[in-house]
Parts: sequence; structure tokens; C-alpha cells
Amino acid sequence: VLLLHELELLLEHCRPDALEDSELRELVVEKVTQCFSGDKNFRVAQRALLLFKADGVVSLLRHHQALIVPRVVPRLLAAAASHWNTTVLRMIGNALQVLDEMDPGGFEQALGGERCAEARAAVAKLCPPEDTAKLEAEAAARVGAMQAR
Repeated sequence: VLLLHELELLLEHCRPDALEDSELRELVVEKVTQCFSGDKNFRVAQRALLLFKADGVVSLLRHHQALIVPRVVPRLLAAAASHWNTTVLRMIGNALQVLDEMDPGGFEQALGGERCAEARAAVAKLCPPEDTAKLEAEAAARVGAMQAR
């Protein structure tokens, strides 16, 4: 959990081109996705999924969407199918929704039609309408804050 916290702090302060190095990008993606894959400790999974709410991390994801989304979404979907904790499942749905809302066209292009439909179906299943409204409000606030910068 501490490693994930430190990773978030580093990613929050990185320039958008920080993940241009494919070796570094693969290492970060691999470590984060390992944390929410399978039936590991739910607190570690929750902390890893909180990265998808951090503005700086979302900005980096947006910048490298074509390279990161195809690697992360299948692992999110696999975790959604196998994880036992309901909070983790809801957070997986929220992470998928954040990735989709960054750039819906890019999300579909990065995943392909069938995988994209599967991800959107998982979001609909994992995110009840009241959670979706809350997430939309948070996303609007984030966009407003980023535009104010």
C-alpha cells in the first residue's frame, strides 16, 4: 500500500512524456495491475484502483491512452470476474468508466468493438446509477479544475 501511495505521488508530479519509455511504462502498468488482479488483499486492490481517481495519473493515462488502455482494461475485466470484495468490484467499474470517459472514441479504438462493449457492460453491471451520477459529478469537477490550470 505504501509503494502504491509513493507511486501515485511520483506520477502526480511527472510530465506527460514521463511514460514514453516503454520499459518504465510496462513496469508501472504491470505492478499496478498485479495489485488488483486475482484474490489478493482487498486493501491493496483498493489502493491500486484509487490511482484511477488521481488527477495527475488520469492525465498521464489520457496522454498514453492508446498504449495503456489495451493493457489495463482486460486485467480490470478479469479482476471484475474473479474478485470477491464488493467495494473493489465497484471501484473496478469506476476505473473502467474513467478510462472510457477520458476519450470514448479512443477507448473504443484502443480496445476494438467487442472488448469495448464488454467493458461498457461491466461498467453498467458494477456501477449502480447513483454511483454513476456521483462519478460524473467528480469527473466534471476534475475537468473544471484541469481547465482552470
